[in-house]
Amino acid sequence: MRDIMSIPPQELGKGSPIKVEILETRADVANDFARVMAAKIRENNALGKPTAFILPVGPTGQYRRLARLCNIEGISCRNLITINMDEYCLADGSLVPFDHPMGFRGFMEQEFFSLLDDDKKVRRENIIFPAPQDLEALPRKIEEIGGVDIAFGGIGINGHIAFNEAMSEEEISAEEFRELGTRLIDLAPETI
Repeated sequence: MRDIMSIPPQELGKGSPIKVEILETRADVANDFARVMAAKIRENNALGKPTAFILPVGPTGQYRRLARLCNIEGISCRNLITINMDEYCLADGSLVPFDHPMGFRGFMEQEFFSLLDDDKKVRRENIIFPAPQDLEALPRKIEEIGGVDIAFGGIGINGHIAFNEAMSEEEISAEEFRELGTRLIDLAPETI
């Protein structure tokens, strides 16, 4: 099997129907991410149909940008359905508190949902996060709404892709892991 890190950039995506675009900076990634989301919401609004996204928390800069685009360009998110990819749990299996520094629900509220103008806000019933007590809820919801328009992947604080953890020889403590998140929050991308 070929080491994926040895694939030259110009070879990425060859032989695959998936388009690969390489962007130069984190700001470019956030801007493009927001642009793609805004375009799909605008397109579906014009067709009178809802938009459904599966969303990660990392990368992070796109959500403030998306809210700003929607507010400036008059793009309503009233019919946007966000199926948020993850949320951290405590040792007992319950969700971390809403205001936990590593919590995705609070992050999304602060960095996207609350930034939309009142007439453009996502309906509360369309903000969906995993429920540890019902692991089949997300697949049921996706089936109920007839699928999603786009599933965006995420890159986590330790380089994992969509919570598929990289194999590691070393183990870290819960405190060390928490520190990874704290450092990431401190290094948050520039605001728009």
